[in-house]
Amino acid sequence: MTTPPRARLASAQAAYQAADWSALRSSLPAGSTNLESWLNDAEGQQADAPADPAWPFLRGVAFDLLGRWEEAAGAFAEAARREGSHAAEAFYRMGLDLSRLGLQPFALQAYDRALGRDRRHLGARVSAAVSLRRLGRVAEALRLLEELPCPRRPEWINNHAEFLLEQGRVTEALNELRAAGPLRRRHPGLHSSLIRAMLYDPGVTARDLFEETGRWNAWHAVSAAPPATHDPDPERPLRIGYVSACLHRHNSSAHLMNILRARNRPRFHVTLYHAGTTHDDWTDTLRGLADAWHDIALLPDEAAATLIREDHTDLLVDVNEHANNGRLRLFSFRPAPIQFHWYGNAVTTGLKAIDYRFSDPVTEPPGESDRWSHETILRPATGYHCYGPPPDAALPAAEPPFRRCGHITFGAVHHLAKLNDEVLSCWARILDTTPGSQLLLARDVLAEQATREALQVRLRRAGVNPDRVRFVTDPKAITTLAVYREMDIVLDSFPFNGDATTCDALWMGVPVITLAGKRLSARRAAGLLHTVGADEWIAESREDYVAKAVTWAQEGEHLAAARAVLPERVRRSALCNAPAVTAALEEEYRKAWQRLCRAT
Repeated sequence: MTTPPRARLASAQAAYQAADWSALRSSLPAGSTNLESWLNDAEGQQADAPADPAWPFLRGVAFDLLGRWEEAAGAFAEAARREGSHAAEAFYRMGLDLSRLGLQPFALQAYDRALGRDRRHLGARVSAAVSLRRLGRVAEALRLLEELPCPRRPEWINNHAEFLLEQGRVTEALNELRAAGPLRRRHPGLHSSLIRAMLYDPGVTARDLFEETGRWNAWHAVSAAPPATHDPDPERPLRIGYVSACLHRHNSSAHLMNILRARNRPRFHVTLYHAGTTHDDWTDTLRGLADAWHDIALLPDEAAATLIREDHTDLLVDVNEHANNGRLRLFSFRPAPIQFHWYGNAVTTGLKAIDYRFSDPVTEPPGESDRWSHETILRPATGYHCYGPPPDAALPAAEPPFRRCGHITFGAVHHLAKLNDEVLSCWARILDTTPGSQLLLARDVLAEQATREALQVRLRRAGVNPDRVRFVTDPKAITTLAVYREMDIVLDSFPFNGDATTCDALWMGVPVITLAGKRLSARRAAGLLHTVGADEWIAESREDYVAKAVTWAQEGEHLAAARAVLPERVRRSALCNAPAVTAALEEEYRKAWQRLCRAT
């Protein structure tokens, strides 16, 4: 029996008075059509009734559920102006919506006003810290969280550990996440954070990751049967869904855009399920490229899975795995008959409900790699990346930097957690053996003195002379790839390689020296280098890594010649061949569907 609109409004008002936010949300109708109808009906009721102090807040919640962030922020601003008992909550939710619109400085002001009314408001404190990080102020974000420690709250632990990683404090982050033992059993996102943090630890093996991701499945996945196959015709057009929390300016979305543009539209209908709340110009582009779109960020996993199932999705693709607040758990509800993971690919997902995972023969050579994968690995000959530079990308340097400045510049644009002691030690040896050379490190968080000085201490301890290190912290220089114009050779990190950064460097004509390791995250750069025909930059040991970097630095003319042809070599490779890569992925989708049809 459907609850009448007036009864729903009364229920929502009561939940507001009791500050029961989960009850308030559940009292509103499910589905955008029903919610729009309720909102219009309630607006009419409010026009004919005395001013209701709860109404602006209820409007804000409804607009949030509809993904109308600007209207939601306005409604919460009105609720906050009334300075009622829930003003702190209104300012907090206003901040969330401003953050979703990319207005971080204004979001911070809203969070500050929420905390001014209730300094113990954990949501406002954590969200303010996240906004600070998005502005490159990770040390401030840590201080804000540590003013009010909440070591038993998963959202506090998750973000505190993430900010520690941003400063390169891997051991502290791992200890914090591991100490949250019982909480990890109840909170899949917290458990995913541990798995992601383990990738930065050189002592973690492929087996360790296989076992931990298996525990994730045992603790958090539900047991659900796949839906009945819709029309098991092996050759009919297929409905594919991509689930991503990063359908905005993000490296995964750049690859996805190219696939959507190159896809065989008559044969593949694509729906994008946006599991994130950030919207920008890329979001609008992606929405325009898809055949259908759903915002599922505020839907519980089961409700999102129901929506996907009702869309008659044939193949569902996860983009994030355990990173970027992905939605792996919804895949365990089996909303589609066949399920894949594509792109993230730093670790096996662990989910029994994900049938296939895309990789390539170099990143995961057949044999041992299959042993440590919970999914069947698909290895298209083209690889699975579909790279294109950002639209505002700088042009590659016309000549190598060493010709302009008289010395070799080694460079890196890595997450600081990837810079473990073994990496820094190798870099020290490379600099020592290459007289006059310099190291350029680019990362926005290095603009903060505390973060920069902590890294300088580690560099000095590893044997790197601080006078030979230069920092670039301008976000625009990094996002437009202009920083690569100042690098002669990029030094990859290990055992967690650069993926997006390797693509960017190669596009900008900069050689990348990588060390191919024994686990998935330690071989991704090798896979990319092989794809562009640059196997000569793949090292098999630390000694080889150092030797290759030094040799290429010493052979200036050889280096200049390699750089001169690299941009065109990359453009002509499978890495940038969207039609070929997309056709290879679609062939695997089709073959998986045909296998299912034969078994039906």
